Amino acid sequence: MRTVIVVAVFHSISSSSSTLIIRTRLVWFGVGFSLTGAAISHLVWKDLLVDRFALSSDVKQKFDALEG
Repeated sequence: MRTVIVVAVFHSISSSSSTLIIRTRLVWFGVGFSLTGAAISHLVWKDLLVDRFALSSDVKQKFDALEG
């Protein structure tokens, strides 16, 4: 049953070369868009994490200076 469905889906995908090209471009666009979004979010997250640690370090230094 699964083999018949897979063959039918593959046949419908490969039946038209222009449709296949459009679907391939759509898949690669989706992959590229996802990877770009992941890279940007990683850089933003990393920047926010650095700012958080810098702020906590700065506050700690100021409180240490007040105690001393």
